[in-house]
Amino acid sequence: ETSVTLPHIRYVVDPGKHKSRQVTTTGMESLTVETISQAQASQRAGRAGRIGPGLCFRLYTEDAFDSLEKDSVPEILRVNLAQVVLQLLGMGVKDPSTFEFVTKPEIASIVRASKLLYALGAVNHSMELTKHGRKLAKLPLDPVFGHLLLQSSEYRCTHEMLTAVAVLSAENLFYRPSGEEMIQK
Repeated sequence: ETSVTLPHIRYVVDPGKHKSRQVTTTGMESLTVETISQAQASQRAGRAGRIGPGLCFRLYTEDAFDSLEKDSVPEILRVNLAQVVLQLLGMGVKDPSTFEFVTKPEIASIVRASKLLYALGAVNHSMELTKHGRKLAKLPLDPVFGHLLLQSSEYRCTHEMLTAVAVLSAENLFYRPSGEEMIQK
């Protein structure tokens, strides 16, 4: 991943793609493979040779690089804002739509997030946190997952819900060992 800097990396292979969190038309978040921006390509090249000389091998042409967007779309414009709105309300921000974001999200995204929080019982009709909402705001989870966990004790399925939430929260669920590790076992 480009966000990790390792001091002795000398060579970087850049395929020009990355996985990006996106909200689909159904409202679910998914990881989709997207083309990187020029800024991301430059960041990847900078990962090679932090301590000494290094090389970045780009698996695309210079023309393809020139056709890339200059900067990538900020994540706040691509994802579900329910957790952000919940955290802002938990911090005492009365109206999240008036909060001074570095990159202001669309009002429609904030409204969608507010409707979801209302449906979960996290906020009342005045957009104030409920008792349930205060509990949700303390959990470092998507509000839907937090709601499921908080409700699971009532239905006596906490263990199963913890498993389901853990699986749904993981990016790389399956581990495939290399051939050498399989031989040793």
